[in-house]
Amino acid sequence: MWFTKALSAVLLLALTAPAAQAATIQLPRTGQTLCWDVAGAVIDCTGTGMDGETQIGHEWPSPRFTDNGNGTLTDTMTGLVWLQNANCFGSVTWQQALDTANSFASGSCGLSDGSVAGEWRLPNRKELLSISSQNVADGGAWLNSQGFVNGQHTYYWTSDTDLNYAGAYKWIVHPVGAAYPESWNTPPVPGRMVMLVRNPAQVTLSAAVADGSGSITSANPLTVAYGSAAAFTVAPDPGYLLAGSVGGTCPPGSFNGNVYNLGVATADCTVNFSFTPQTYTIATTTTGSGTLSCTPAASASFGTPVSCTATATAGNHVATATVDGLNQATAGGTSYTYSFGPLDADHTIAVAFDINNYQLTFTVDGNGSITGSSNQNVDHGGTAAAVTAVPGTGSHFVNWTGNNGFVTTTANPLTVTDVAAGLVVTAHFALDTYLVTPASPVNGRIIPSSPQTVAYQGATTFTLVPDTGYQVASAAGCGGTLNGTTYTTGAITGNCSISASFTPIRYTIATTSGSGGSITCTPAATADYNGTVSCTALADSSYHIANVTVDTVNQPAAAGTSSFSYQFAAINANHDLRAGFAINSYTVSYTAGDHGTLTEAATQSVDHGGSTAAVSAVPATGYHFLGWTGSNGFTSSANPLVLTGVTGNMALSAAFAINSYTVSYTAGDHGTLTGTAAQSVDHGGSTAAVSAVAATGYHFLGWTGSNGFTSSANPLVLAGVTGNVAVSATFGIDTHQVTPAAAVHGVITPATVQTVEYGTVASFTLSPDTGYRIASVSGCAGMLNGATYATAPVTADCTVAVSFNAIFYPLTATSADDKGTITCPAETIHGGSATCTMTAKAGFHLATLSDNGSDCLGQVADGSYVLKDVTAAHTVAASFATNSYTLPEVQAAYRSMLGQAQLSDGDKGFFDVAPLGADGRPVPDGVIDVADLIIMLRQMVGAVNW
Repeated sequence: MWFTKALSAVLLLALTAPAAQAATIQLPRTGQTLCWDVAGAVIDCTGTGMDGETQIGHEWPSPRFTDNGNGTLTDTMTGLVWLQNANCFGSVTWQQALDTANSFASGSCGLSDGSVAGEWRLPNRKELLSISSQNVADGGAWLNSQGFVNGQHTYYWTSDTDLNYAGAYKWIVHPVGAAYPESWNTPPVPGRMVMLVRNPAQVTLSAAVADGSGSITSANPLTVAYGSAAAFTVAPDPGYLLAGSVGGTCPPGSFNGNVYNLGVATADCTVNFSFTPQTYTIATTTTGSGTLSCTPAASASFGTPVSCTATATAGNHVATATVDGLNQATAGGTSYTYSFGPLDADHTIAVAFDINNYQLTFTVDGNGSITGSSNQNVDHGGTAAAVTAVPGTGSHFVNWTGNNGFVTTTANPLTVTDVAAGLVVTAHFALDTYLVTPASPVNGRIIPSSPQTVAYQGATTFTLVPDTGYQVASAAGCGGTLNGTTYTTGAITGNCSISASFTPIRYTIATTSGSGGSITCTPAATADYNGTVSCTALADSSYHIANVTVDTVNQPAAAGTSSFSYQFAAINANHDLRAGFAINSYTVSYTAGDHGTLTEAATQSVDHGGSTAAVSAVPATGYHFLGWTGSNGFTSSANPLVLTGVTGNMALSAAFAINSYTVSYTAGDHGTLTGTAAQSVDHGGSTAAVSAVAATGYHFLGWTGSNGFTSSANPLVLAGVTGNVAVSATFGIDTHQVTPAAAVHGVITPATVQTVEYGTVASFTLSPDTGYRIASVSGCAGMLNGATYATAPVTADCTVAVSFNAIFYPLTATSADDKGTITCPAETIHGGSATCTMTAKAGFHLATLSDNGSDCLGQVADGSYVLKDVTAAHTVAASFATNSYTLPEVQAAYRSMLGQAQLSDGDKGFFDVAPLGADGRPVPDGVIDVADLIIMLRQMVGAVNW
């Protein structure tokens, strides 16, 4: 109780103190909210009496200034219009400032408000002080934060002179709230800054009815020229009078009849009018023994409903009643009430009272009867004739009960004395009763669980409630019957008991599998309540799982696998598991090496064990087909080629070789001769030696000639020549090996050593594993184009090496406000995870969290959000909101302060909101004390907000 009163007192102080100040002080606040000691250190304002504690004056509106979009700002507190550019004229003398103001007009300094020369002026000292803040260190920055541009942390001229000094002294004002007189010629100063102000062109006044019933009959709201007279005309509704007091934000005015004159209008403001109702009287008279009173009173204001009640004294009743001279139907009761609707005139009411006569009626409840007069008339205070209660066979008399204050009694016979009201008296008889006792079953309950008292030949019912996972099995006893979970006894003729039994509920998992696989469940496809069953979908050889659904929900992880398991845990319902299977399909791809093409489809999809369509290798002109090579050492010279019994993916390549021709030249292609190419030899002589010299990249093969001549001698000398001979030297192109190095996190295709002719190019396809990319490839002076690496023309054996790097994705953390922070790692590897941490500032909490635009606030635990299996860039965005407090939470904080309760670390951070910093936000001091309670209470009612 003490805590509630204390909280109420604190709340009252927190709410009423600013309101009382605002009601009596019309000056604007200085803006100061902090307090300092003599050394200049910030201190707690409590009890100092400084301006930072009291903050006397009108509370500033928020926002203080309205940007008019034309180079001006309107002060929403005073209505004055300020030039938005606070440094348009630089540092000038006072006279220059006056001249500038007098000639200033729209078109200069970014101004487009249509103003003309003569409308602008230098502000006076109080006007300039009214827009300064004494709670900032940088006055220029403060002006800019309010909507001004080019605000300067220095002094500005005013239009005021200082009469306490020589006439040369003028007043200057600093935007942090400082003002003092300064000479502009003695001593000389370079000048001061200039801010210009003008009165608003129009002023808007609004009127409203704050209390009572009436209306504003003149124009509302009222817009007049600045400095013009303004007035509102009001009219009370019927039954109401105009009250003399007027509220609102406008300066006080005066009434002339129903016209309220506001005087000269210089700023937007509001007026609140009140009306009071007229008062009417109800005259009351009585005769006889009784009273007549009216509620709320016999005199009430217009529109107030009044109810008048006539009450007879004991033993009397209301005989007649007249209202405004008209008889009313009273029905002879002990009281009579007449309600006057909302009063709009005076009224009269008269009531007469008379003594009562009562009727006594005696009745029977149960198996019995009454002797004596059962209906009697008795005057007030008289005595009735005696009556006797006679029980029937098998019953017994219990007691007499009655209405209107009759006292229950067991007297028999019964004589009622001192009758003061009409009575209905009942003699009660009861049958014999028996106990029906419920047993205490296992795995369920019988409700009610206590023995039940049942009258002879009566019946009662019980509800059988099985425990979770069980069902009603049977019930017996007292000749009853079971209907669902309700057990009803037979007619009770003696004490008896009932019993019940319960059995577990058993659930079924229905499995459906298509051809190509099966589903098995362990330990079985049925289970008792809360049991566990593991089911596995297993594809047959050469098949894979196409889809799996659990209770109609697709399981995407199962698709494409050969086996998928799903566990049903804590089973409390029937389930359905379905699996579909599909035969494996493989890709067979054909490629043509240099100097050839393919016919038919180069890429074919073949079911397990199937055959491909025929593919032919067609050599280019001047080349011939060598054979096929492929995955796992496959070779074949068949052309066209048909693969049968396919059991996996295959990549096949057709190879071609250049033709060798016999020419009639002395030296074949790719070589030259040394020595005499045409010689004249005598019969039986020998030729001079001739050498065959191979070109670069080629080698000498041998000599061929007429009549099947061959020789490998080089140089060549023919002896015993007996006829003309044509001999030709032949040359073969060199070949070199291109070796692909083994790769990690990817493959290079083909992966086997490639034999290529001198000066030709070898190509390889680079395929990184999932989550990796090509990092670099080198060797054989080649170039990478996409995923294909082509060597330079090969002139020697060489090796191609490739490396693959993991893919990393960037993670971006953003916050929509400055009420908290969010941090995430800069990046994470493909398929990896990352943790983002959200930390709200004091007085705030995490309000929203999205991952790539999708809400993920529900996945936050202990201030962290975990991204899993990352396969793309992520942007995690957070926003924070102001905490709100309830009275039970404030009570919990108060109990912890008294040591009556312990708070969690989270609650401590939630409640630690005092003191408030310079920006009006909580600055936790690590202690939960009265200051925190006050801040929370003020935040509850909107007195503070951050």
